[in-house]
Amino acid sequence: MDSRLFDVCYGGARGGGKTDAALGDFAFHAQKFGQGARGLLVRRTRTALEPTIARARELFRPFGGVWADQKSRFTFEGGAGSLPQKMAAEARPPDVVRRDSRETI
Repeated sequence: MDSRLFDVCYGGARGGGKTDAALGDFAFHAQKFGQGARGLLVRRTRTALEPTIARARELFRPFGGVWADQKSRFTFEGGAGSLPQKMAAEARPPDVVRRDSRETI
């Protein structure tokens, strides 16, 4: 994503490409800044990260991104690193409530 703005916010329904945009943006960032590039992607649970990690493997491969399972991180040929992490319960704002899995979103 190319923007003259420092911060770009994504919103919308599931399946709108927000994750792909964030991952693609980091891939270009890693290419541009090499060892100086660091990224952090947060989801509430590890289970919620699995599809994101799978998609990142596809998107990062052409940029030299490799998933290191034991370290739970991507590394790039230029030395950049990306850490997909679950959000620690104590780090969640008090108004964040996990939806009941039976609800339709």
